[in-house]
Amino acid sequence: YGASYILKEMLTIKSDDIFGRIKIYKNIINGIQSCDSGIPESFQILLKEIQALCLDIKFL
Repeated sequence: YGASYILKEMLTIKSDDIFGRIKIYKNIINGIQSCDSGIPESFQILLKEIQALCLDIKFL
């Protein structure tokens, strides 16, 4: 479980999620063990591409 959690944190928060990366860096500095990931930028780009096709996608 630990290795998969670290891998998820490395691949999603640090590399692609700009606001999540900033949040996790602040948590590491403050000693808080929290891993709240946001929406990766690659997914944001996908949404923009879909919206360019006049399709409306909303989060639940």
